Amino acid sequence: YAVHPPPDGPLEDADIEDEEDAYDWYTFDRAVTALRQSQQATETGQQDEATVRALQTMAHALNAAASAGALPVKWGGTFGQEFA
Repeated sequence: YAVHPPPDGPLEDADIEDEEDAYDWYTFDRAVTALRQSQQATETGQQDEATVRALQTMAHALNAAASAGALPVKWGGTFGQEFA
């Protein structure tokens, strides 16, 4: 769960991978796309659907925790709220 706010501007503009930064901002849809287009997926010819399902599960868990009041809703929502 993020402790720092997202970059200024539309989140879609922040959906880039920065090799010099250990922490990248992704929208849920962009994170799924990045997983499906990862180097491993390219090398093996197989998309990493297990990791995509894990990301979807995490989105459901974050949204459930926020709904229960166990997790604060910051910066307009929780990761994956558009999916969950």
